[in-house]
Amino acid sequence: MSNLRDFTFIDDFGDLCLNESDSDVVFHIGDTQVPAHEFVLVQRSPVFRKMFIKEDGKFKNQSIMLTATPLEAFKQFLKFIYTGVIDFDKLLFNVVKDIVELAFVYEVTQLKEWAIEHLEA
Repeated sequence: MSNLRDFTFIDDFGDLCLNESDSDVVFHIGDTQVPAHEFVLVQRSPVFRKMFIKEDGKFKNQSIMLTATPLEAFKQFLKFIYTGVIDFDKLLFNVVKDIVELAFVYEVTQLKEWAIEHLEA
């Protein structure tokens, strides 16, 4: 029997999160560059779909400044976008609150519902 870890789809896809490899969009938060992949973002958020896809249906490379977005909340938000997984119990209240705001802005319904449920518990 092998001792190698069995990788799941979520693990493999999660490895893309915050990975510059093949990324085609960069979010700028302060002095930090956060790489992402448009094909993932547009599948998970109608706002990203409108933002990234031109009328001819093709993607356009993007560099996006996020001036009022907290870095830790955005990284956790992206992790959810890529994996559908988030552990609110390991996050500070303010980070969860910021994630709720991001979920509203980018219309990520499942994350919004889970985060609100966590805050109300």
